[in-house]
Amino acid sequence: MNLGIDIHGTLDTIPDVLKPIMRSMVSQGHLVYIITGVPFEYVKDKLDTLGMIRGYNYTHFFSIEEHLLKKGVRIIGKNKKGRNIYRSIDWNITKANYCKKNNIGLMLDDSKIYGRYFSTPYARLQV
Repeated sequence: MNLGIDIHGTLDTIPDVLKPIMRSMVSQGHLVYIITGVPFEYVKDKLDTLGMIRGYNYTHFFSIEEHLLKKGVRIIGKNKKGRNIYRSIDWNITKANYCKKNNIGLMLDDSKIYGRYFSTPYARLQV
């Protein structure tokens, strides 16, 4: 089974619960994807702090922003932190499309919005 986990509001909220699950899955040969909005460079320190090690706790990392930039999706502005803003539909559907394409058997996230677009299993965690 392939498992997808969001960082903000999910993994960073209950790491003591998710970390052993992730480790167990990876050790048994399953794929564990960290799927988030921001580029890896913005969350690398957070993942390090949480003790998340690629190949040990997770196997793949996916960023909505990196994906949209690579595809050349139109940027409609910048936020207060200077990060790119995209149309809501372009941003919100990306996790769902990625999970479908990569046969993610379950996506764990805290967002109501993303769940609307999923045809694959999506569990909204309210922690």
